[in-house]
Amino acid sequence: MRRLHEQQIVEIHLEIDDPAITCRVASVTGAVATLIRQDQGAEKLPPAATGHLVFEHQGTLVALRGIAASLSEGEPKIEFVVIDNVVLPERRAAERIPLAATVRLWTEGAEETAFETVTADVSISGALVERRLGMPIEELGMELRFGGGVAPITCRAQQVRETPTHVGIKFVEMPPADRARLAGIIFRYQRASLTPRSPSGLVTARR
Repeated sequence: MRRLHEQQIVEIHLEIDDPAITCRVASVTGAVATLIRQDQGAEKLPPAATGHLVFEHQGTLVALRGIAASLSEGEPKIEFVVIDNVVLPERRAAERIPLAATVRLWTEGAEETAFETVTADVSISGALVERRLGMPIEELGMELRFGGGVAPITCRAQQVRETPTHVGIKFVEMPPADRARLAGIIFRYQRASLTPRSPSGLVTARR
């Protein structure tokens, strides 16, 4: 919990697989984080809802398992009590995942002439994108679209390596809210990949 700080934006992912709950950290005392919901007016959480508190810390995805509870009816405050330590091994927390997203890249002041490409993989700190003819090599404006009605994630992109077919980019100047959402997207993908599957290949529900 020492990785959290006041006003940091985080997400709660309940085990019932409801949409992520975006919150801002109000305070941290021991294993308890008091959070302020950003979607004020939403329904109260179910009693003793188990889930994960997901956030980014120094370029690493952190997911803490615990119990979330609304403090009172109509209040936007949630208490999250951690019951397990970091649930993603360090290798998984930092690894790139084969997640496809549409990418728009543009030079300063020239968004109307943006290049469009797709990701080969994504991590909390960067991505590998397919190379496009004429793609600029300087620091660029960037927009990531994951589809499914998810709002685009915006930041600036620095090229860090290249191959004949792909370009590696580092995310810089990403707004805290977008960084929290990206951490949540990656966590959901990793959680799904760890869920037991039936012989037919379908994901089975945990009991």
